[in-house]
Amino acid sequence: MKHGFFRFVKSVLFLLALTACIVTAARLLENKDSKIKYNAFFDEARENKLDVLFLGSSHVIDGINPVQLYGEHGITSYNMGGHGSILPATYWELVNALDYCTPKCVVIDTFMLEKDYRYVDVMTGTEDEGTRQASIDQLHLNMDAFPLTKNKAAAVRDLLQDKTNRASFLFDFIKYHSRWSGLSADDYLLLGKKGEDRTNHLFGAEAHFEVEPNIEEFPLLDPQDAMQGETIAADYLRKMISLCQEKGIQVILVQVPFSASEDYQRAGNSAQKIADEFHIPYFNLMYVKNIIDHKSDLSDRGHLNAMGQYKVTAYLGNALGGLGILADHRGDPSYREWEDAQKKWQDTILDAACNPSDLYSELMTLQFPEVSSIIFINRSSNAFYDSTLIRLIEKLSGTRGIEAVSKSHRSYCLVHDSAEGNTVETLGNVPIKDFDASFGKVNFVSPDENYNLLSVGDDLTDNLLDYTNNGNIDVQILVYDNQTHALIRHLYFDYAGMRERPDLDK
Repeated sequence: MKHGFFRFVKSVLFLLALTACIVTAARLLENKDSKIKYNAFFDEARENKLDVLFLGSSHVIDGINPVQLYGEHGITSYNMGGHGSILPATYWELVNALDYCTPKCVVIDTFMLEKDYRYVDVMTGTEDEGTRQASIDQLHLNMDAFPLTKNKAAAVRDLLQDKTNRASFLFDFIKYHSRWSGLSADDYLLLGKKGEDRTNHLFGAEAHFEVEPNIEEFPLLDPQDAMQGETIAADYLRKMISLCQEKGIQVILVQVPFSASEDYQRAGNSAQKIADEFHIPYFNLMYVKNIIDHKSDLSDRGHLNAMGQYKVTAYLGNALGGLGILADHRGDPSYREWEDAQKKWQDTILDAACNPSDLYSELMTLQFPEVSSIIFINRSSNAFYDSTLIRLIEKLSGTRGIEAVSKSHRSYCLVHDSAEGNTVETLGNVPIKDFDASFGKVNFVSPDENYNLLSVGDDLTDNLLDYTNNGNIDVQILVYDNQTHALIRHLYFDYAGMRERPDLDK
């Protein structure tokens, strides 16, 4: 009897140890991107701190910044956008999210309303295997972080046709069991206490500090020019609206702007009919004049860059604030994590301004209110003939003065003091004299044809332009922190290739 009992205990202990090893291995091998995106969602939902959910595809991820929304209006929100999410997948993301929170408002982007399928592993049946696999991988990113529940199981059955694919979502060790060679330090950190801090500090959003200037801008169709017939995507959009209205949640439809062909425009225009059916607002931002500039506010044809995101978030923030149902949580000590996220976002902007990928991205980043700058373009630079560069400079100056200077064959200097909301630029041979900026008194003169003198402060002879090492450089930019008013970086750019020249003062 004793031997039998001990064998039984040993067997139980072995099975427990084996189970622990399998569970640990599963946690170690799983792709952590989904947890990093949604960790903060579960934290905030658990404390009932989310008043708004943003739903949709990567257009939403790159288009709406919850941290900015909080900073400007005190509205707490989460960006639930999923890469490649068709509206059936978005519907199930909403269903699963509502298991953890009940927001006051849900904002749904209508992109891909023309899609007439729901199985992400089948799609239309005409796609190649690589495209279908990418679609499955994107759904993993959107769903893996959610624990297995009745609603998650229902989502898997509804969105995937193949039983093997379904099984990989119900127990993702099936998908990730061979990931050993791809493990990184992050995988091990997320197993321990430190891993709990690995989170998305933009509450689900992403920001890209790049500018893609070669974007085709399609003429806008008449807003009444919509697609014909119904689609599966439209059915799921209606299901989302009905679900929210049953729960007393305000629903708003939106179309985040991008470079949309006629077919995409017709699909977006079709959402107005659905909004009218349910008597809810629809903000088709494709038709809002001057909200974005296609030549400077996109990181690629379909996605906004950080400045485009800033503009769209500001617009939607005003719309949400006008609802009268969302509280302003700024100053409430129980929302300290939102204040911390704001500081991290400001640091991100400062880092992007000090470490740009190229000149375009730098000029885009300098539009943020967190930084001020002085921009100098050498008289001999070919940068004066770059239309995208000129466009970005004009966004900072608020004038078309650089065009006149480019024709005069003189150097150009712009002081952009966003802390005080003032700018000044050279006009022909007229110098900048005693301009009171937040970071000091600025003077700029061109005493002779090949030499320019820029000073900040009382010493008018202290030239901040580097003529010793960079006298022939095309562009020099001085970046100032609006919190401290300190000079935090002096950047040098060669025009050729628009790449940054190494900073010799590093």
